Amino acid sequence: MSGETTLASLTAKSSGWHSISLGLNGTQSQLDGLELKFEAFESGGEIYASYVETQLKDHPRVYWGAWIRGDTYGPEFGDAPWDMNTWDEFQTHANKSLSLIHFGQRPPWIQAEFEPAPFDYAYSKGAIPLVDMANDLGNFPLHVSLREIAEGKVDAAWTQWAKEVAAYKKPLFLRWDWEMNGDWFPYGKEMHEINENSPTLEDKQLFKRVWERLWNLATAAGAKNITWVWCPNIAHPGGLDLGYLNPGSPYVDWNCLDGYNEGGANWKTFAQLFSQTYNSLDSKPIMIAETASNEFGGSKAAWIKDALETQIPTQFPKIKAVAWFNWNIESEWVIESTPAATAAFASGISSPFYAPGEFGSLPALTKIQPLP
Repeated sequence: MSGETTLASLTAKSSGWHSISLGLNGTQSQLDGLELKFEAFESGGEIYASYVETQLKDHPRVYWGAWIRGDTYGPEFGDAPWDMNTWDEFQTHANKSLSLIHFGQRPPWIQAEFEPAPFDYAYSKGAIPLVDMANDLGNFPLHVSLREIAEGKVDAAWTQWAKEVAAYKKPLFLRWDWEMNGDWFPYGKEMHEINENSPTLEDKQLFKRVWERLWNLATAAGAKNITWVWCPNIAHPGGLDLGYLNPGSPYVDWNCLDGYNEGGANWKTFAQLFSQTYNSLDSKPIMIAETASNEFGGSKAAWIKDALETQIPTQFPKIKAVAWFNWNIESEWVIESTPAATAAFASGISSPFYAPGEFGSLPALTKIQPLP
């Protein structure tokens, strides 16, 4: 036990050596409060002697980072990674270098050429680029539907982009059409409309067919440095069945989830947010690409502490990367919302479990692997 938290338990009915593993998070406070409790479980039973031998084993590590919106810090700040002052401001508050930086780029039928600058900025800081790309976000000057992609309308533009990515050689995470099970982005609305109109199985699997088409084109173009991240929102009322949306192997390298503690009457712990959908995913490494907590309805600082120091390190072993959404949009998601929240984040992320920015020289034309 550490304080009031039971980290692990074991029932033994015979004498002899028995082992139990404790998922410690590397923080001194947890070690200071660690207690071993022995209890006889049968009436009249007694424990005559007990001996304890401890073995410390290296804990696996995860990548960590953020989407860092510049206007959090003032009108003169731009978004990271383009504005290094914004990056440095966040990193100062977190008191640790990022190993992952999250940002977005428009698809190649709008942004005609692959733009290497933000990727170079990331690698110059030792961080791995995690780039979002969507077929349509509503405000694009050209609207391309999933059906049009499936029919080959953008094959040439996508192939050219993939060739430029291959020529760039450095690895990157690509999160294509994230949160597709919701109805707040055009591609999610398209899939909801298909499902509401009694579609055929082929229609229900349109998203998968589009993903597979883009994957095949990129693979043929030699873009072996793309690590494909499939990222639905956590399960929610009205959300689409993930079974129709998940392309699976070999088209997906990492699974991913987005989820927020909205606060107020909808206050949820990290475990309450993610457990259901997490348990439904296969054994691929999982990334939490967007998460944050509101300030209202509970203690945001306690929420952060629980998520970073207990839940992710000890209860969610498939999570191999996590990115905070540092953006005041609709709610105060940023770690700087209060001094207590900032301190809790810096304390939690200080654990060696969260890898610092030391990934500026990943092997060319390879996929990004989870850390050992």
